[in-house]
Amino acid sequence: MSVPTRRGPSPWDQFRELRDRMDELLGSALGTLPRVSEWSPPVNVEDTGREILVTAELPGMKKEDINIELENNVLTIRGEKKLERKETDDSRRYVYERQVGQFTRSFTLPQMVAADRIHARYENGILTITLPKSEEARPKQISVE
Repeated sequence: MSVPTRRGPSPWDQFRELRDRMDELLGSALGTLPRVSEWSPPVNVEDTGREILVTAELPGMKKEDINIELENNVLTIRGEKKLERKETDDSRRYVYERQVGQFTRSFTLPQMVAADRIHARYENGILTITLPKSEEARPKQISVE
């Protein structure tokens, strides 16, 4: 099964660009502030034949701040990247481009998975979720008599 890929610019790119310009304008007038908003980490969903493999880039997060749920064949990943450094009277932040805040990503899985065998690992900022396919979802060879 091939996973469709998006080609070309997203229709939301112009809105993001406008938001970035507004942030720049306000940042230069008020001093640059960290972005605290919803953000969307990049995710890959891959079918290896025996399992569905989901990888998400979550740099700078702690595993305690990541929540994974599977309900009605919908995988949901939620989390929050928190601001790491507090500004004091002696310090001033001139540029802050890292995004912080909450995120939610949900994916309808293309096939049923064995929920009791799901495994999640978080290492070096990459979340890897392995979802083994249920026996019913795996292709079966049927011999002709």
